[in-house]
Amino acid sequence: MTATLAPPRPPRAGPPIRTRRTGNSQWLFGAVSAAAVMLCAMSIHGVVEGSAWIWPLGMAVGAVAGGAALARWLRFPTALVPAAGLAALAMALTLMFAADESFLGVIPTGGTLARGGELLAGAQTTVITQVIPVVPDAGVVFIACLAVGLVAVLVDTLAVTLRMPAASGLGLFTLLLVPAVIKPQSVGVAGFTAAAAGYLLVLAAG
Repeated sequence: MTATLAPPRPPRAGPPIRTRRTGNSQWLFGAVSAAAVMLCAMSIHGVVEGSAWIWPLGMAVGAVAGGAALARWLRFPTALVPAAGLAALAMALTLMFAADESFLGVIPTGGTLARGGELLAGAQTTVITQVIPVVPDAGVVFIACLAVGLVAVLVDTLAVTLRMPAASGLGLFTLLLVPAVIKPQSVGVAGFTAAAAGYLLVLAAG
């Protein structure tokens, strides 16, 4: 009596395996998001005179990207990654605008908050008394770095941490909306082109 061997059954197809994003790609995607924010922030040129504000703005955005990327690399809980970006932004602003009123030059204190209030008051006076585009004094640059830094936290959270690059366009759009509201036609073709390039860069990296 001969036994008939049944052919082997093919393995069942399981769900596709999702690979975890490597550490290098996390840093790269964070840098891409920061670059997109800076491209969109060029629209501020229509309401702030000159280009002296670009360097501190880049430091603020870079600090956010670096703090958030470091938190992801250290495997912080997702909810704490934006907090790390905010902490890095606070330290960068402290270093640039209130180093003498802080601890070790980067850790905010009560004096740092008082200095921030003075800078905000000075920015308000500048905006009220000057014609657009305004002179980039310390108060104006401080409020620009603060606002764009907060947008950078939002864009990094949506595009990198939550892996929703398309939704990050909401944050990038606000960087165009504010100058356009303050001074119509201040953004121009170059501003819209830079913003579109930044958004496409985020989508491509995502």
